[in-house]
Amino acid sequence: MIMDEENIDTIKMLDDLYNTVNTFNAKAYIWGGFVQDILENRILREHKDIDVFIENLVENLNGIINNMEKLKYKCEYTEKFCMLKIIKNGKHFGINPLKINHEVAIWKHIGEKGFVAFPKEWLDEKRRTFYDINVLTSGIKFEYSFRIIATHLNPQWKEREKDNAALKYYKQKLIENNIDEKELLKNIWSYNPFWLDYGYNGFKEPVIVLGKEYIQ
Repeated sequence: MIMDEENIDTIKMLDDLYNTVNTFNAKAYIWGGFVQDILENRILREHKDIDVFIENLVENLNGIINNMEKLKYKCEYTEKFCMLKIIKNGKHFGINPLKINHEVAIWKHIGEKGFVAFPKEWLDEKRRTFYDINVLTSGIKFEYSFRIIATHLNPQWKEREKDNAALKYYKQKLIENNIDEKELLKNIWSYNPFWLDYGYNGFKEPVIVLGKEYIQ
């Protein structure tokens, strides 16, 4: 496809991020809507924001920020949520920490007040080449499973048409790869004490969300 200016900006940002992260021997995994573009090896739609989790983000935070600022990016870090935003030309990366504990990947999506846990083997082990950039993604198992539980993590969540389309896309990917979706959902869960401050019961969603409870 012919690259328009919007797409060129996106690819440039992705290249700069990976060059920076690789400098610190860290691993950055793309998740969310942009994963479909990577899997299809082409940009499918305009993306104003790209979701990322980075292993050992906090330990390398200052170095990553310094490098990206040298490249004329604006960086904003919200300590409460352990959220790093890297911004340029009206686009941004939204980045959270990822921890690997033995065989479990732990994505801290609300800082120390909330995480999603899933098998680390769901993550890409080998890098994918996307417009000459070697990237890692969260993988189709995570993308499908997270979309099943996502609506239960936040009581204010509103489903969007693109979310439904993505879920349909990943469900087809599971079929093509002979993956049992029910087995996947037994292995993803989330604990979000963030919501205790708002009066939610600690034994119910959105504080505790167990994927296996949403098997159809």
